[in-house]
Amino acid sequence: MIVAAILLWRSTGEAEATIAEDRVGLARAAALTADVLIEHELSILQSLAIFPIVRDPARAAETTALLDQVATANPNTPAPGSTVPTAARPRATS
Repeated sequence: MIVAAILLWRSTGEAEATIAEDRVGLARAAALTADVLIEHELSILQSLAIFPIVRDPARAAETTALLDQVATANPNTPAPGSTVPTAARPRATS
């Protein structure tokens, strides 16, 4: 009886350790995914920042047109600041 209790206690401890290791692995994977998404968004913003029309507030209409072209060319890429790909976002109706 005592041996069975010790074995049960030991296997419970091993199971808890395995669960903890799995959770650490999931947390690392989530952190890596977030890092990739942030790097991707930074890359998009850095690419857009080279265009003078993006830096000039007086050219907001041109900037909007440029961003629409970028979204059209990359329909499966989330727009900066969004986690929803352009193709999945509802279209504005006028």
